[in-house]
Amino acid sequence: MPTQKITGNKRYVIDTNALVALVDHRDKWHTTAKAIFSKLDNLEFVPIYFDCVMNESFSILGRRAEEQKRLQDVPSMFSDLTAFAPKQEMTWVSKETERLYDDIVKLVNLDFAQISQISCFVFGDFSFLSPKNAKCEVKIRTNR
Repeated sequence: MPTQKITGNKRYVIDTNALVALVDHRDKWHTTAKAIFSKLDNLEFVPIYFDCVMNESFSILGRRAEEQKRLQDVPSMFSDLTAFAPKQEMTWVSKETERLYDDIVKLVNLDFAQISQISCFVFGDFSFLSPKNAKCEVKIRTNR
């Protein structure tokens, strides 16, 4: 059966699971994710990256590396993640995350060999929930 040429709007949204599988070479879906992204690229589809997906991807990759005792892999995974979804191509859900993005990337690129647990990363402007009580807290415990 011949392949149909895809016409019209050729954009797709990247979900966290697919992005994590793409950059984590030990993910069971890594090979499949690479093949799918390659095919989409060959068909000239344009990816849409959301800041909230990047946020979740950083968090999952960091937690996974810590749980699997492979913190040495974090710098390369984070580097691959930011290279695959560059800031200038991001679709920003949160203007505050956009403003702080460079600082956020520096934060998550800490020396992960020294970090024993990342409780969570929460980025964004949630003031609409309760403007007087809006608060964002990041807790990092180190082995030091």
